[in-house]
Amino acid sequence: MDHVDLTQAALEGLQSSPSSATATQNQAEAHNLRVRIIGVLIRRGRLSAERSVDDCASFLQVDAQLIEAWELGESVPSLPQLEGLTRFLLATADGEDAESAEVNFARGAEYYLLRQRMIGAKLKLARQMQAFALEELGARTGLDIDLIERYEFGEVKIPIHHLCVLAQAVRQDLRYFLSSDDLQRGQDLPPGEGAPQAPADSDLVRFAADDNNQAFIRLAMAFRQINREDLHRIAEALYNIINEKRDANGRSPATA
Repeated sequence: MDHVDLTQAALEGLQSSPSSATATQNQAEAHNLRVRIIGVLIRRGRLSAERSVDDCASFLQVDAQLIEAWELGESVPSLPQLEGLTRFLLATADGEDAESAEVNFARGAEYYLLRQRMIGAKLKLARQMQAFALEELGARTGLDIDLIERYEFGEVKIPIHHLCVLAQAVRQDLRYFLSSDDLQRGQDLPPGEGAPQAPADSDLVRFAADDNNQAFIRLAMAFRQINREDLHRIAEALYNIINEKRDANGRSPATA
């Protein structure tokens, strides 16, 4: 059986599924179809890599029942979880070291936190590019606006079927939310209309995988405990401090 790039297969499958509730006249039916597509693809990818449910659960540090629920369409992974599972399955299927720094990092809480925050920020940016208020995006997707806001702030993970609906509503394809490594693997996918270039974050993954940088990751995770208003004030203060150290050409004295 050929090795399956799970993330790319899921994106292809989801983007060919109904784009809106009007496509099936039944939003619940479209929702269930996406969930089933994801489940079938996860099982296919796991079997292609000749890995057990327990292997995948151990790598992702989740209960094996959750993997089974994904495959049965009873639960849905987030895009970062799907990316992590893809890295594991492709590496082990190709006989590579699944414990290498970059692959192994995809199993850690730091990886999911970083990707979750990045995806939420990109969702908010795409919504603002369309000049949509949260209420309008909620009406377009059928999702609760408080939940969408929590998605945008990275407070909760976005199940990939919700991400699919949100991406379509803000006129992006799912490639917009991919990590740079997954984006490079998916260059054969049809390009999205008007989709801005996703920023490269492979350097960020390598940075976070370096044990010498764990203090910075712990600091970032600590920011989760700060309320939004205080966090915005801290970010503004840090920006002003950094900006004051730049010369008129926009370069810091260290790099001028």
